Amino acid sequence: MTSIKLIIDRLMQETGLRIHPIEIKIGASKGVLSRAYNNDTDVQSKWIIKIVEVFEDVDANWLFRGVEKKTQKVEEYQQMGDFSNEPQGWYGKEVEHLRRIIEEKDKRLEEKERTINLLMKN
Repeated sequence: MTSIKLIIDRLMQETGLRIHPIEIKIGASKGVLSRAYNNDTDVQSKWIIKIVEVFEDVDANWLFRGVEKKTQKVEEYQQMGDFSNEPQGWYGKEVEHLRRIIEEKDKRLEEKERTINLLMKN
């Protein structure tokens, strides 16, 4: 089982934030995560849920299980079949997948920018 210390370490690595700013972002009191980190003790499930909700760009499989995103995709493609005969090989599929993710994130960013602009006008 993955320890809370490892989970928080991964989250700090991925976001570039220290523990206290993470606590603020998820709405936890100061010390909720830092005490768990320092003592390697569990936290309430509501904080785990908040982490997943607030840090939606962080891959939850990687965060909680340590499953590398790229490795996981490579294994999925290998299970689908041999792509070596394709001009770009299996990595062409990965590139296309990443392009779709970027397009989705661009759309979400545009929506957020529109919302910000609307709120600033009011």
